[in-house]
Amino acid sequence: MNKRKTRFNYVILSDLHLSEGRKKATGQTSRLESFLFDRPFERLLAYLQKKAEQREHLWTLVFNGDLIDFLRVTSIPDPRRAPKGLPPITSTKQKYGLGASAAESKWQLERVIEGHPVFFRALARFLYQGHRVVILKGNHDVNWFWPEVRYRFMELMEGFLREIDPPDQGSEQRISGALDRLLFRSWSVYIKKLLYIEHGNQYDPTNAFQNFMYPVLVDPESPVGSYEIDFPFGSFFIRYFFNEIELRFPSAPHYRNVAAFFYTIRRRHLYAFWHVVKNYFPYFFRTLQKVKTRRGRKHREIREKNLQLIRKVGEEYGEKKATEKIAKLQEAPAYENKIDFLMTILQRPAKKFAAAVGGLILLSFLWNILSEWILGAGQNLVLKTTLSVIFDYGFIVVGLVWLFLVLRPTKKGVSYREVEPDELRKKATRIAEMMDVRYVTFGHSHVEDAWKVPGRDSWYFNTGTWTPFIDEDKHIIRPEVHFPVLLVEDGLARLTRWNDQVGEVEELPILEDGPSD
Repeated sequence: MNKRKTRFNYVILSDLHLSEGRKKATGQTSRLESFLFDRPFERLLAYLQKKAEQREHLWTLVFNGDLIDFLRVTSIPDPRRAPKGLPPITSTKQKYGLGASAAESKWQLERVIEGHPVFFRALARFLYQGHRVVILKGNHDVNWFWPEVRYRFMELMEGFLREIDPPDQGSEQRISGALDRLLFRSWSVYIKKLLYIEHGNQYDPTNAFQNFMYPVLVDPESPVGSYEIDFPFGSFFIRYFFNEIELRFPSAPHYRNVAAFFYTIRRRHLYAFWHVVKNYFPYFFRTLQKVKTRRGRKHREIREKNLQLIRKVGEEYGEKKATEKIAKLQEAPAYENKIDFLMTILQRPAKKFAAAVGGLILLSFLWNILSEWILGAGQNLVLKTTLSVIFDYGFIVVGLVWLFLVLRPTKKGVSYREVEPDELRKKATRIAEMMDVRYVTFGHSHVEDAWKVPGRDSWYFNTGTWTPFIDEDKHIIRPEVHFPVLLVEDGLARLTRWNDQVGEVEELPILEDGPSD
């Protein structure tokens, strides 16, 4: 690289959700894979390299969370040839996939990279060309927390680098330099006065971790030691329920609003909807088993360790107080104990059941009054018998219709909730004030956004996702699939999309906010 190319600009992507990709054993793509765009990604990096050469600068590529979707890696190793150190493969793991210990996460990472060689070879080439890559963890790849996983990723990237640069007198130094430019951040990226980057799941109660910086849970019964990943409710929803749905309906994760997907298949595929209902019950009981009250000395030590890591980040940024305030903006995780989980999950069904039973009792009372009034008018026996039969079966029909109307699933009938884009805007506004930055960017919601913070010369961006999705709100003018990219060049940010057909980035159109209700 030209030695003058030392000024770094930023390119930010989020929510790529790479899973197992093309499986080596079968040559087929996993039904749980959402990222099918390895070649477009390779061409984007080639375009960025060409642009860097023209303008004599380097890029810092930031993956803002959920680069790897560990939750959707459900393959398991052959128990007879399982890697050393891997916990026992139980019947639960055979059905739902491995757990999230360091050893299991390493094995899952290897499957993802094995299924996406084009993607990671392109990333290695980008590093080799002098650019930096920063990886932030999100709720689907919190497994980056384990040092063993990060180290294994470095080893695998080194393998790609050696393919690019065959051994010679200077190859070791060049490869070492490239690996030095591969960085991991535990929470966020902060560029003073300019930019704050964070995934955003901590502002979503469904996917907020109790201790995101130190996301472990004490579990004396765990087969992998006394600690395991302390997942939020949303992760259990994916692992124990939604993966099973996605195996039948690969388009399911493309719905931004999960409840809208269930509502759609209920209307269009009643038989298939039965399988959704059937899978709900094992998910419910497994999630209930996982929900634990965090008490005792060990849990206090975990919380304190989490706070220490937050303070350490604040010291690195030179913004200790502001960083602690941002940590306090984070939402409390949903369902912190079994009672809370049961009350929240069962509240809506209990209300519907009470309304259904109460309505049937009232309907029965009114129906009896009506039938006595009509049948008691002295009709002949045949007419009276006929009317009696009509009334009896009529009540059954009307009662069933009533039960269907009251108990039918609705768009709001699913316990899983995605964070709304407006909520992320509110958090971004506070962060822009606290950190005094011009740009704040999140991912997580899968909804691209560009919004000027009121009263400040600051902007909030959301980098959306590279996976297809169906958004019934139609907030964004977009083709079925596109590739949003946030560029920060010379201190100015713009939300773009990679146009793979013409081979360049172009402005991403986002509609103005609609009128308030």
